[in-house]
Amino acid sequence: MADSDSSKLSITPSRDILDELLSPIGAQDFFARIYGETYRHFHGDPGRFSNLLPWADLNSILRRHRLDFPRLRLALNGEIILPETYTERVAGRRSSPELRVEPLTAHLNRGANLIIESIEEVSDSVDELARSLERKLFETVRVNAYASWSQIPGFDPHWDTTDVLVLQTSGVKRWKLYAPERKWPMLRDVEPNMDPPSSAPTAEVSLSPGDVLYLPRGWWHSVNTQEAPSLHLAVGFTPRTGVDLLRCPFTGEQWSHVVAGVGSQGLPVRALWMASMARMLWPRVLTR
Repeated sequence: MADSDSSKLSITPSRDILDELLSPIGAQDFFARIYGETYRHFHGDPGRFSNLLPWADLNSILRRHRLDFPRLRLALNGEIILPETYTERVAGRRSSPELRVEPLTAHLNRGANLIIESIEEVSDSVDELARSLERKLFETVRVNAYASWSQIPGFDPHWDTTDVLVLQTSGVKRWKLYAPERKWPMLRDVEPNMDPPSSAPTAEVSLSPGDVLYLPRGWWHSVNTQEAPSLHLAVGFTPRTGVDLLRCPFTGEQWSHVVAGVGSQGLPVRALWMASMARMLWPRVLTR
């Protein structure tokens, strides 16, 4: 049965896309109770992401764009496959290597996972999604695509340094989630935890088409495809931290307002960050 157009995610200036992704609780409840604290699985209509990155669009991107390693890469059982085995440089051209269709297909048939980073830069529909979420999250958004044609995992258990909204567009994937031993690790962490958890998962979640999974940074996870082929988008964003706030050029009086705001109103760092940036950038905007 064809997907109903009414069920598809439609990105327009008048619609709150974050609210729709986080239905039924919505963005306000999400920021108050879940954001940065715990995972959450949101169910959705099977066809609502079908227009974000159809398989035909993915094939077109692979055919028309030359994406350097590691932006485009293959992974199998926790190992990255050497790009030389499925790409080649064409004599007389200085651009990125070209994909070789037959060896690439052979790797995928053997169970390799295909990863494309920052796919919003080569997909108009995904770019519209990213820009819409940036306006709501007040953070830079990057979107990676993950495709698999078998049940063989691409990666070992790991955790990420970004918060992630996973949008399942096709197939079914099983996620094993493990609560972090220490919350909110940073990109350059003083105490990185690289030992995979030995305990049972905190939760196991199966994502079907139309589903969304929110996962804060620092949560260990492993992923297996249950129904192939599978395609999902990982919408990543790194929340501003107190370190970012300390770098803001506040005056003494401004700092007193910041401290009062944090203490009495519980203002999130991202709101304070945006207020600071607005003070710095507004004069430049007026002079343009």
